[in-house]
Amino acid sequence: DKADEGDDANMFVVAGVQPVDVTVQRCKAAFPLQGSFHFRFQVVVEGDSVWMDCGDGEKVPFVGGTVVMKVLRLPAGKVSRPAGGEPAAPAQARPAAPQPSP
Repeated sequence: DKADEGDDANMFVVAGVQPVDVTVQRCKAAFPLQGSFHFRFQVVVEGDSVWMDCGDGEKVPFVGGTVVMKVLRLPAGKVSRPAGGEPAAPAQARPAAPQPSP
């Protein structure tokens, strides 16, 4: 997808919050691409870099003063699900309209 390419496609700014207040949901809301994505965050454990799934309300981990993410585009209709958790809201999520009862 051409929207995923280019010099600016690999970084974006989450404005208006202090670093200690950056949550997964804020990262998703600031994410510049439309669609459903799964977000993983880099952490350092015992000197090794690993990727961690986080829930929407969790604060994101910082490595060397920055947030490092791997973002996977999901097929249409799929929803990201953190390990052992409820489905996470997709990036740029909008509330679904109520469905009538059958």
